[in-house]
Amino acid sequence: MRGSGPNGRIVVADVEEYLASGKKAAAAPAAAAPKAAAAPSAVSSGTAYTDIPNNNIRKITAARLLESKQNIPHYYLTMEVNMDKLTE
Repeated sequence: MRGSGPNGRIVVADVEEYLASGKKAAAAPAAAAPKAAAAPSAVSSGTAYTDIPNNNIRKITAARLLESKQNIPHYYLTMEVNMDKLTE
């Protein structure tokens, strides 16, 4: 299935068109890497990874995430719920 969205992404219209065509699902590749991605590299542990170059959106997202964690006060909440009656 080819995507018609930005950078070849699959959008809702693509899925609806595919389902309407009645084609059988073929075995999809495990993980299709973006065309701009570098070849997989091996790290010291022997696992493979794909190095994706940074673009402006990734850089801005990283900067804003870092800024939100540093400058904005935040706290974490935990909640304990007894689900025994629900599971029965």
